[in-house]
Amino acid sequence: MSYSHGTLVDLRVVSKYVFDAVVNCSALGPNTIVVNETTKHIAVLQYVLDCATPGNTITWEDSDGILHSGPMPFSETGGMVAPFSEVGHFVLAAGKSLVLDLAAAAQVSGHLSYALV
Repeated sequence: MSYSHGTLVDLRVVSKYVFDAVVNCSALGPNTIVVNETTKHIAVLQYVLDCATPGNTITWEDSDGILHSGPMPFSETGGMVAPFSEVGHFVLAAGKSLVLDLAAAAQVSGHLSYALV
């Protein structure tokens, strides 16, 4: 089970529902990464990100602006990896889209795996 922002979700069956998404954004502020057109929860299982500008800060949030991470600055090497987690790094409320908020207008690229649960 995973708990995030008042949502209790059983993630033991995610293997059938794992999807991949490309991260390719550069606009200052919120950038939608995964649009959720269902009533399900998005559980972020892993991600790999690279930023063209070291020091840029990102924050994961949902389409209502609910934070799912604190501000995370990119290091001088510009990369960030969250390895696979079978329980999910975080789970969004049902029906919410996944958003990556950039503190500066700089290219952020990568990919992530998520489950709809």
